[in-house]
This record gives sequence, structure tokens and C-alpha cells, in this order.
Amino acid sequence: MHAAIAGHIDAARLLLDEFADLSLLSCEGFSALDYAKQQNQSDVALVLETTHRERAEIKSSLMRSAAEGDVKMVEAAVRLHANIEVRDQDGNTPLLVAVVNNHEAILKLMLENVADVNAQNARGRTALSVASEKNQSAIAWTLLDCDAESDVADARGCTPLMYASEAGNDGIVKLLLDSGANINSTNDEGESALIKAVLNCHEHVVQILLAHGEGEDEYDDSECDSDSDEDDALNVDLPTNAGRTALIIAAQLGHADIVQVLLDTGASVDLADRRGWSSLFHAADQGHEHVVSLLLEYKADTSLHDEAGQTVLNVAEKSGRNRVLALLRAYQRERRENAAALLDAASNGRVDEVRTALATDYRIEVRDKDGCTALLLASRTGHEDVVRFLLNADAQVDAQNKLSVTPLLEAAYKGHAGVVRLLIFHGADVDKADDENSTALILAAQAGHEAVVRLLLQRGANINAQANGGETALHKAAQNGCLGIVSLLLACGAPVDTGDEEQWTPLLYAAREGHHDVVRLLLEGGASVDARTRTGETALCKAAFEGHLEVINVLIEHNAAVNLANAKGWTPLLFATQSGHNAVVRLLLENNASFEE
Repeated sequence: MHAAIAGHIDAARLLLDEFADLSLLSCEGFSALDYAKQQNQSDVALVLETTHRERAEIKSSLMRSAAEGDVKMVEAAVRLHANIEVRDQDGNTPLLVAVVNNHEAILKLMLENVADVNAQNARGRTALSVASEKNQSAIAWTLLDCDAESDVADARGCTPLMYASEAGNDGIVKLLLDSGANINSTNDEGESALIKAVLNCHEHVVQILLAHGEGEDEYDDSECDSDSDEDDALNVDLPTNAGRTALIIAAQLGHADIVQVLLDTGASVDLADRRGWSSLFHAADQGHEHVVSLLLEYKADTSLHDEAGQTVLNVAEKSGRNRVLALLRAYQRERRENAAALLDAASNGRVDEVRTALATDYRIEVRDKDGCTALLLASRTGHEDVVRFLLNADAQVDAQNKLSVTPLLEAAYKGHAGVVRLLIFHGADVDKADDENSTALILAAQAGHEAVVRLLLQRGANINAQANGGETALHKAAQNGCLGIVSLLLACGAPVDTGDEEQWTPLLYAAREGHHDVVRLLLEGGASVDARTRTGETALCKAAFEGHLEVINVLIEHNAAVNLANAKGWTPLLFATQSGHNAVVRLLLENNASFEE
């Protein structure tokens, strides 16, 4: 610009020989040619105009020759120092133009002259993207060998791998994957390479994508990043923005072979799109019987509801797909029969029939009308072999029925110590409670199963857990006269005077029920002999009302207050008199009892 303003023609020529850029503008927005004209430097202006015209002709010649594959003309343009990054109206460079027209020799010439291998046109397409779409394997290999980036996305978010997959170009897909292309990249619509291949029914490409990364490592490198395999692995269930997975799309389009391949690779059969439609919904709606049959073989759930509350049977009926409807109804009938057979076999300990039922229809968590699973029923009836088989088959160890009862709660209440041991070994929650907030320990203590109580305590069961009424395991054991369990609980630190919601302590329950040996054990364990209920009755009041002479003797031995009255003023003597227990009346009178406190 300074040479143009000052009219230094020799300096201008020298700079032009060094390929000075004529398109540069000053801060005021003027070019060197503008300044030459403004300053009436006609000689300099003529040189600049001539050079500009020559360069334009060379540019035009370069682009035309690249498109036509004229190697000699391209070489000549390069010798004349043509700008190899020049662009046409669509933003294509000569390198891109060469690839578009499949001129490998021109491409190599551009690369030898250090053309930008990752240049993008106005639509964001790179040379590799174009080559991938056009199945130009040799060109793609050359580009990758010259460090072309395999994951550059265009304006729509599409990568070379997506274009190759969409076009069904198996060899390019393999080449890109081997070069580290991201197999899980998605475009602006959320479509991955896998979905592109499925949409265009390219089964071979689908198989290549699914197989990528499987069994590639021939050695175990313990120093490798453990996350790298996960990053490289194909996410077969990756959905589009509309929530459609590859399986959903294949099912909708009726591509049975692709559906089979996807299912064999572990695609989730019951994933649904934004409408709540799973693959089965789409296949049924389109009347693709073979696909419906395949999905049913893989245990597609016919009970799912879409966003409108419809089941797949409703959809098939509405679409007039009568043959599909018949398939679905037969399938549901068969599943109901098999579920009933599984539950009956589990409940009755027929392990071979359980095995057969699951081999026919692997729905291990199927439930009866009460919400009981096969594992819960087998635990209830104490069939260890069935329980073991189901647990080894990954049955949910803490599955609850409609009353929140788990297999462990059932086994504990029924006293099946072997089953309890199995369930705990497989991770059962020892403190999970039912709707009454009763834990396995509370239920086992209530039912008098000392071996189960011991096992639960050894496994860390909460000895202080309280049911909805506030009763602990000690309350239940004392109430039912389970001397061994009471002794065990006390030895393990159970609080002896915990009151339930009516302030009944274990001693009060034992006294009311006449369990004199339990009463003695509780008192020796530090129980308060005169503890009162919410209405003021003591253990002596309860024993007197029920006529439990031996309990009264034990209480008196431990210095029970014989004249403590309840909230209504009733003393133990009055309780015994009103109940007609004469022997108790005599015993109380012998110990200075009275009708008033």
C-alpha cells in the first residue's frame, strides 16, 4: 500500500513477485489499487490491475483444471504460485473440487503442496466427508494418511462416518473406524452412523458397526485406560432427538434381518420413543408380522402403554392389523400360562419345572395377583433348591409384593433358616420392612424362630427396629413366651424397657400373657417392675386381671408395688376381684394389697 501511494513502481513489482496479497484492505477499507488511483499513480495502478487480472485467470484456470483433472494445468498454476486455498462460490478449494470429481492425482498434487486437508466448504463438508459419501476408498486412505481428521462435522452435524454409513460404503466405514472415528457421534437430528445405516437398510454396515471393538485386543495391557474401551464401544441404544433407537427404526421399516442382528447384539427391546412407542408398537402398527414375531421371541413387553394410554394390542387393532393382533393375543396367552406354571413350580419346590419355565419364557420377576415373585413364593415355602436356582439366575432378592413383603421377610416369619442364609448371602437387606414396618428380626421373634433370630443378629439386623405400633423384636418374643429368643436379644443388647406407642414394655406383654419364666428373665435383665402403660396399668395389674398367679409371685419377689393404681384408680386387688380370681386376691391380700392406692 505504501508503494502504491508513493508511486514506487519497482517496489510494487518486487512485492508482487513475492505474491503480496492484493485483496488486503486498510483500516479505511481501501486496497492498494484504490490508493494508487486516488494518488494518480497510473503506472502502479496499471501494474496492480494487470496482476489482479492475471491472478484471477490463474485462479479460474486452477479451479477448472482441478475439476477436469488436468494435471499439467494444475502444475502450471502451482508453478505460477496460484493460491491453492482459493475458493469458488460454494466455498470449495481446489483440493475439495478434485475429490468431488474423483481426481486422485490432483488431490495428491494439492497435498504435496501442503493444501489444507481439513478445509471445509460453505456447507461444512471436508474432502474426507465427500470421499466417504462417494465411496472413494483410495482417496479416503490418502486423506487419512495425510492427517485428515475423521470426525469433522458439517453444518448439519454429519461426520464422514455418517456419510459412509448412509451410503452403505462398507470399506470406508471400516477404514474410518480403524482410524479412530467416533462411532457414537450424532448429527443435529441425533442420528448416529448406526441409525444412518439402518434408515438406508445397509445390513453389512450395521454388522460392521456392531462388531467394531469386539475382540480387537489380542493382549491385555493393564496400563491401558480402562475407560477407553467404553468410549469406543458402540451404544446400540443411542436414540435420536425424537427418542428413536436403531431397533425402533428397523422395526418400523420392517427390516427383519437388521432387527435380528440388533437384538442378537443386545439392543434393548422395550425402549420407547417420545410417543411411548417401543419397537413392538411400530412393527405392529405397520403390520410387519415377521418383525413382531422376532420381537416377541426376545420377550418384548406387550403390557406397555404409550403416552396416550394405548397398548400394542390397541394400536394393532386400530391399524387393522388382524394377523399381528392374533400373534399378540396368542403370545399373551402363552405367557400367562407359563407364568402360572413358573409360580406354581416355585411355590411347590419343583426346581426342574422352574428351570423349564424360565427356559421357555425368561421372565423371572413375573408376579401373581398379590405381587409375589417366584423367589418370594419359594422362600415362603422353604424350598432351598428353588431359591438357590432363582438367585443364581439373578432374581431380585428384595422384590416386594403388594404388602411390601420381601423373600427374606417370608422366610424369616416361616422359620426357614437355610433360605434366610441364602438370601442374605445374595445381598438381601436384613432391615427391609413390610407395610407394617415389621423387619425380618421382628417377624422371626414373633414367630419364635430362634435360629433365624440368631442368624439375623449375626448379620447385623437392627435390634432396635420398631413396627408401626412401636413393638420391637423383644416385645414380640416376650408377648409370645419365647424364652430363648428373649434371652438371646437381651444378651445382644436389646433395650429392656422400650415402650410401644401405648407405652407397653416387653414385661407388660409377658405379664399379661402369663409367661412367668419370661417375666423373671426380663426382671433379672433390669426391666422396671412398675413400668406403666399409657393408661397407668403396671405388670401386676395385667397379671392380676388375667389371674396369672405365678407371674404375680415373680413380680412380688422383685418388689412390685402392690397398690399402684391405674388412671381410673384401679389397683391390682380391684382388677383381681372384678375378674373373680380368688387365689390371686388371697395372694395380694397376704402382701398387704388394698382397693385403694
